[in-house]
Amino acid sequence: LVALGGEGVEIRRLTAIVWRDADGDAAHASFTNALHRLRKLLGDDSLLDLREGRLSLDLTRCWVDALAFDAWCRRDEILSGEPRAATDRLLDLYRGQFLPQESDAQWAAPARDRLRSQFERQVLRLGDRLEAERDHASAMNLYRRAIEIESLTETFYQLLMRVQAATGATAEALLTYRRCRDLLSIVLG
Repeated sequence: LVALGGEGVEIRRLTAIVWRDADGDAAHASFTNALHRLRKLLGDDSLLDLREGRLSLDLTRCWVDALAFDAWCRRDEILSGEPRAATDRLLDLYRGQFLPQESDAQWAAPARDRLRSQFERQVLRLGDRLEAERDHASAMNLYRRAIEIESLTETFYQLLMRVQAATGATAEALLTYRRCRDLLSIVLG
C-alpha cells in the first residue's frame, strides 16, 4: 500500500502484486484476511479505508517515513529553510533503502529507486548550498552521513573528497577514495 502511494490503491492492483500466483477469488480472500489482520495490528479499523474497490491509509493519523520524506521533498524546503536544519530533517526522514527485506520484490523497486533518487538529489542540492555558504564542516557532515545511509552512491564519496581537498585535508580525501574503491570493488566487483 505504501509503495503505491498509500491512498486510493485499487484492490486488484494490490492482490496482483502480493498474491500474484493466486486466482482472483483466492487473492481477494487473502486480501480480506490480511486487511482484517492489519486493522487489528493497527488497533483502529478507521486507519485503513476501503471504499469503491480502493484502499487508503489515513495519512492524517498515520505517519509513514517514506511518504513523509516524499512529501517533504515535493515541498522543496531545502532551498527555503536554514541549511543545517534541512540537513537534520533530510537525514531524519530518509532512513535508507525502502523495504530492504524485500530487495528481490519487483513491485518495491520503483518506489525504492524513486526515493533513493530523491535522496541523492536533495543531498546534492543541500551540499551545493552548504558549500556555496562556505560551511565546509556541515557539507562534510552531510556527505559522511549520506554515505552511511547509501554506501554505494559514488557521488557522495566524490563530493566528500572535493570538500576535503578544498579544505586541505588531502590525506582524508585519499582515505575516502580508498574506502569508496574498496567498497565498490567488494560489493559490485
